[in-house]
Amino acid sequence: MEQIAYCGIDCMKCPALKATLDNDDVLREKVAKMFSNGRVILRKEDINCYGCHSDYRLTKLCLPCRIRACAEMKELNTCAECDNYPCPKVNEFCPIGSEHRDRLDGMVPWRH
Repeated sequence: MEQIAYCGIDCMKCPALKATLDNDDVLREKVAKMFSNGRVILRKEDINCYGCHSDYRLTKLCLPCRIRACAEMKELNTCAECDNYPCPKVNEFCPIGSEHRDRLDGMVPWRH
């Protein structure tokens, strides 16, 4: 089953989703450390993600996500549907050659 985030990440490969679905606190701790940065510090209790298309949101991780906010505002399934693709937000988070950028590039309607 494929579940693609707005930014092109395959949610089924994401350790945050896996930790949530498996209720795995050891993996939650690892994911919290991996996703923490200078602006956002996460704890294992913060790792409860069902994907950015779900109604349930990991607030500390999703709230600062400019890609999710933009795609939701424009009512898009992924950034690849946007007339402004790729925008600076996508270029910053999804560098050319990354797995999720390649996925998005392959989904752009005008490229088919």
